[in-house]
Amino acid sequence: MIRLDKLSFSYKNGEQKVIKNMDLTISEGECLTVLGPSGCGKSTLLHLISGLIKPDQGCVRYEDRVVRQPIREIAFLTQD
Repeated sequence: MIRLDKLSFSYKNGEQKVIKNMDLTISEGECLTVLGPSGCGKSTLLHLISGLIKPDQGCVRYEDRVVRQPIREIAFLTQD
């Protein structure tokens, strides 16, 4: 299971909030599609979930462990 708890992330030293106080649970075996216009935070969300970047606030949990570095068991595909 992947769980986002009060997750927030911003660019440019907090000037540009991309994700604000997000809660989400993705159960084992569940598929998730992330859709939205360019620049809305889709790639940022995937980078946070996979541990490639760190949140400003809140945390990402994978199997009840806080994600602090990239996780080998998580993969995602982008359209590029």
